[in-house]
Amino acid sequence: AAFHGSRIILRQVSPESETIFDLILALYQACDGNWTALANRSGVEEQSIALFLEYAATFLDSLGNYKGYGDCKFIPRINLTMLEQLCAIADRPRNLFNAAKKAIYSAAPRLLGYPDAGNMSNYYPEAVDLTKDQIRAVQDAVGLKISLRNTRLRKSSHPDTGEPVYELLVASIEEHPSNAVTDEWTLESGGTVRVVYGDHADCLRRMCASLGKAREYATSDEQRNYLSELIAFYQTGDIELHRQASISWLADGNPLVETWSGFLEPGRDPSGIRCEFEALVAMKDKEMTAVCSNLVKQASRFILQLPWSGLGETGNEMGPFENEIFMSPNFIALNLLCYCASNVWIGLTAPGYPDIKTTHGRKNLTFSNRVEATTAATAPDEKIEWIPESQAYSYRAHASTCFFLQLVLHELIGHGCGKLLQETSPGIFNFDRDSMPIDPFGDGKPIQTWYGENESPESAFGGVATAYTECLAEGIGLYLMSVPSVLEILVPGQTLDPEEGKSRDSFCSEYTSLTAATPVIFNAYLSIARMGLRSLLSYDPENKKWGQVHDQARFGLLRCFIEAGDGFLTISNSQSDSKRSLTIQLDRAKIATVGRPALGSLIHQLHVFRCIKAVDRGTTLLTNLTRVEDRALEWRDIILANEKPRARFIHANTTFDETGEVVLVEYPLTKEGLIKSWADRQGEMTSL
Repeated sequence: AAFHGSRIILRQVSPESETIFDLILALYQACDGNWTALANRSGVEEQSIALFLEYAATFLDSLGNYKGYGDCKFIPRINLTMLEQLCAIADRPRNLFNAAKKAIYSAAPRLLGYPDAGNMSNYYPEAVDLTKDQIRAVQDAVGLKISLRNTRLRKSSHPDTGEPVYELLVASIEEHPSNAVTDEWTLESGGTVRVVYGDHADCLRRMCASLGKAREYATSDEQRNYLSELIAFYQTGDIELHRQASISWLADGNPLVETWSGFLEPGRDPSGIRCEFEALVAMKDKEMTAVCSNLVKQASRFILQLPWSGLGETGNEMGPFENEIFMSPNFIALNLLCYCASNVWIGLTAPGYPDIKTTHGRKNLTFSNRVEATTAATAPDEKIEWIPESQAYSYRAHASTCFFLQLVLHELIGHGCGKLLQETSPGIFNFDRDSMPIDPFGDGKPIQTWYGENESPESAFGGVATAYTECLAEGIGLYLMSVPSVLEILVPGQTLDPEEGKSRDSFCSEYTSLTAATPVIFNAYLSIARMGLRSLLSYDPENKKWGQVHDQARFGLLRCFIEAGDGFLTISNSQSDSKRSLTIQLDRAKIATVGRPALGSLIHQLHVFRCIKAVDRGTTLLTNLTRVEDRALEWRDIILANEKPRARFIHANTTFDETGEVVLVEYPLTKEGLIKSWADRQGEMTSL
């Protein structure tokens, strides 16, 4: 069921992506995966075949011709003539290539983004003259009548009047569901908006058939309810059914086999509203789940260490910007079987409905084999970029631990803490209107803004919402790493040096007076700094646009460290293997006195502005923090010159043997292996 959604993702990326997908698989089928034989038959040299395989593997890893992590277009290094000759081997690849070759080799649009800015987004198909203002006008006109999470927006002209017609394309099997929204809206600027059901019906039909079979093997009522409600959602396109499915999914607290799917994250929609399809199937990692569960039990105590809470005389007051009771999530470590998405994330927090998280809780999912694959991708003797050679051994030794710690704290508390101050229904507020909370950044005055009914950070902060949330969550994770008991729970033996700090039982703000950090904490800061530097690869200087929200967030943290001053973190030019390089110098002794206080100040502002819907202040803070100036552009040039390819991830398949037993089919860790893994699935995913 998960991989039946792959074509939905392709269609959300670009008009040509699905055709390129079919082309790659048609070439595989033409030679049965024997690429050397294909080279001989077509008269194309093996070097050109290698360049095609590089393109094909990158495409399948991203599920589109825009990078799944970075959102910029990539073009084959095999020249057009050679690829055309290769595709002439049979009618199907020839026809597919002819249909897509112009788009494949066109350098523009370079980035995903608003179409009227010269960018690509197939959330807005055929968007020749669709503007950002028109997209916003449609969103405002529709209001709360229909969720836009599982929609695309198409603009056309009325055949009689020539007036604009805006069609909200809802992902559903049924074209006329019984609960369909039949309203039409007239825009003040001219034109009408109407709802059209049946987008992606072919994919969803196959998906529901598989989900129906899965339901036969459900082990609880909660699982059966979840799958039934998920099927109903895909049939009708009604987001309320996915919300209900989310509640049933949460009620199935700790299954041995986990599955989750839907239109989940809005990071690739420039308006920050429409969500990309994702689906996963994974098995429980019992050992790591037990470790994470110990941290969950202490989560409320750790939240008290954050700058906006725990500030009372007794040090145990959550304050107005946190819920009085932390709703502990199910924190589950999993080993992925498959993850159908444009990027294989290391973890996620779900569902993405703030009100459901508040009332029913949430699940924090971490993917153990994804984390292991990431940390194993660096060879033992490979040079660690941008850090002094003297620190390389320690960095390598602690990389896996730092990665795990940051992931767990980011997901559990970074995405789990905070209270959105809101008018929950007309005249009803989730805060005391008679004793208004004080805005800590408002000159001692009470807060002036809050969320209205059914508003969310995504709808309020728009296109910056996801980067904003990720910067906050990443910062919270790093900030809490200095709490002694966090390390004691997650990494026994990695506590703070007793002679250099306070008692490990201290749960008050005194621990900020520590003068030194453990190797884990030092390397965690260094890791974030390295990721912040590498994030410049996804920045487009021509359009002054970030291509990846996580990169934007991490660059913001790097800027925070640099601007903390007092020599806490500096970046200098250097030489490595006769090439220009960069060196990060991080002063371990100043983490507690300079770096962590600066980080605390940043996350304090980000958190409060998000809680009280201070959109202008929050947006300005993030925009200024992630502005890429001349010095950083010079760093970007050096990083580009030394760029290494990102790791690609290959998913196993399952099949039945002659006795009816399930067999796990794994593939070589090569470009050819990645392509074969998709070709083996193709029989179930052929377009209808």
